[in-house]
Amino acid sequence: MKINYCNFKGCNVLTIIVSFAGVLFFLLTFFFKVYAEDNKPDISNGNNNEKIFIKANSLFADSLNKYITFTENVVATQGTTTIYADELKIYYKKQLDNNADFAADEDSMEKIIANGNVKILFDDQVALTKKAIYKTDKRILILLGNGSKITSEKNSIVGAEIILYRTNGRIEVKSGDQSSVEALIYSGKKGIN
Repeated sequence: MKINYCNFKGCNVLTIIVSFAGVLFFLLTFFFKVYAEDNKPDISNGNNNEKIFIKANSLFADSLNKYITFTENVVATQGTTTIYADELKIYYKKQLDNNADFAADEDSMEKIIANGNVKILFDDQVALTKKAIYKTDKRILILLGNGSKITSEKNSIVGAEIILYRTNGRIEVKSGDQSSVEALIYSGKKGIN
């Protein structure tokens, strides 16, 4: 590509328009990049009142049935919690007015269901499962599928169903038809010996 410089005396109109269009394209690209970076939600701390930021390849919204589905390469972040999944579905409470904004607020959410290759990072823990259901009102996280696992530092639990009550830290782990519950606990110098 040959670049011609001109001082407006010896330039034709086409050269001036092309030069102006290039400068305009550069400025618009720079402006939108800065604007997008400045308007990302703040996801720096674990406050539950923060916005939920979701990225995915596609989105389907059904206002009549009150849900939104994100599919393919889903990453949802709120504070220090991040969910990775193949699909994420957010259900809203039915009593909302049909004319209400879908994202009215977090209190309008009934539950969140993540499916396929689910990985959840929260409270210095990692959860791996096939399917996760989070009931927002009761703050209950349910992991479903053989081999579901929660790891915290060196400790871990594995089962076909893990129910984590986030309000009080209680955990229930259930085995599957062909699997048992497993727990790996590092007790330091205390233990059963």
